[in-house]
Amino acid sequence: MEERRASPKKNQEKDFLDLVIEEMKKNGSLMTEAMALDLLLILAFAAFETTSTALTLAVKNVGEHPQVLEELTVSFYAF
Repeated sequence: MEERRASPKKNQEKDFLDLVIEEMKKNGSLMTEAMALDLLLILAFAAFETTSTALTLAVKNVGEHPQVLEELTVSFYAF
């Protein structure tokens, strides 16, 4: 976080960390560095958990419904 604060992106697209740092710099902001780090950590784990859960449910549901698997297979090989 210190590196990014020292050399912010000028003419490039901003990412989530840039937005968090901007929020921390605002007058009257309640965002602390500890809160910012927590947000970044939560984002990483929430994205991971959400993706793995979605994939698990997709595989489970396809496995329970052979007709869906057949339709997906036909669709895949149509490309």
